[in-house]
Amino acid sequence: MKKILLIILTCTGLPAKAQTLPVTGLEAKILALAAKLRPVGQGDNTSLQYTLSGYAYGVTDANKEEMRKTASRAFCKALPIVKGPENKAFIISLLQICGDSKAVPALKLYLSSKRLCDPATRALVQINSPGAKVALLAALKKATGNNRITLIAALGEMHYLGALDEITALTASNDPLIKRTALLALANIGDEDSEPILAAAAEKSQFNTDSTQATAAYILYTKRLALNWPIGPAAAASEKLLKKSHSPYIRSAALELLVQTRSAEAIFILMKAVDDTVPQYRAAAFQLAGRNITGDNAEQWVRKAELSEGAVKAGVITMLGVSKQTAGARLIKNSLSDKDPRVKLAAINAVGALGNVEMVPALLYTMKTADTVSVNAIRDVLLSIRGVDVVDRITASMPFQPPLAQAALKEVLAIRNPTEQTIR
Repeated sequence: MKKILLIILTCTGLPAKAQTLPVTGLEAKILALAAKLRPVGQGDNTSLQYTLSGYAYGVTDANKEEMRKTASRAFCKALPIVKGPENKAFIISLLQICGDSKAVPALKLYLSSKRLCDPATRALVQINSPGAKVALLAALKKATGNNRITLIAALGEMHYLGALDEITALTASNDPLIKRTALLALANIGDEDSEPILAAAAEKSQFNTDSTQATAAYILYTKRLALNWPIGPAAAASEKLLKKSHSPYIRSAALELLVQTRSAEAIFILMKAVDDTVPQYRAAAFQLAGRNITGDNAEQWVRKAELSEGAVKAGVITMLGVSKQTAGARLIKNSLSDKDPRVKLAAINAVGALGNVEMVPALLYTMKTADTVSVNAIRDVLLSIRGVDVVDRITASMPFQPPLAQAALKEVLAIRNPTEQTIR
């Protein structure tokens, strides 16, 4: 097998030094298959690529570490064998799957190539060893064009503090693409000392979305800070975003970060946020509050609703219903007669969310004076609440309902009555 492989390798132009390296078993199979790959337009490599990919994926299990090392070594040896940039890119993609730290010297040779810098960079990011980071930084110092963009982004993705000075300098670039990529990479690294630079860039874009993505970088930076301790810098950055941006979407992202970084004060932050007059931001605040509501703080939200009106009260009622907080049952029942149609509709739907059969009489009473929208909402809720006595209560109330409500209740009976009779 060794003799056959050496003949193949010699014919394909493998350097003499590589030919003298021992190749056995899996390594020999990989090298033999790689040697058969043909440049684009000179043959079909599909089956070879399929088999080689199988080897790369097959050695990634935790109990196959030695085989993984062998495969990584073999793919590194295959790189100078294969002809054509597309084949080399394919082999590099396999090193992205199974390569180890010893693959770094082979991969870094391609960081100056226009065609192969991107796949080599992705493979090194996946390997993520100290040597891989050093290799990428060294390549960045010499890179130009698209290669520079690729390397800046990669070093940011790896959160490499060693690249901080180099990337910080690039944020002052006159090239908008380099500047934008450097800002995002700086944010990804997440060093506390980078705040003034990122904040200034976001300030220049008025803490709004634009082509510079400076505000997006500042949001990313805040998220990275939130993973560190102490949490104070992340909280301060979140507050700056919330205060200075006028975009409801950016403010919503800042609110989420602020709740995360100041969790002890989260309910008070959210209660203030739901009072906001911008509907999109208020909706985001309620959505976030719904994820944070518990049995322990539900009563505080009930009191908030009792002191509020309009859209805010309706939002709290909806949140209590969706989160199935029984602490809100009394509030919800009382709100069925609220003069504000938004509150009344929210209460009707909250009854359905809670599925509380004891509120059926209150729903039927509300139906007597309800408008078309509320009547239809109550009809839908009555179809969703379980309980064998729901039909009896509907039937008993029919003579006292106005024509519109009677028509809606007949629909409910037509659907529910056969089921209820079967249950009985």
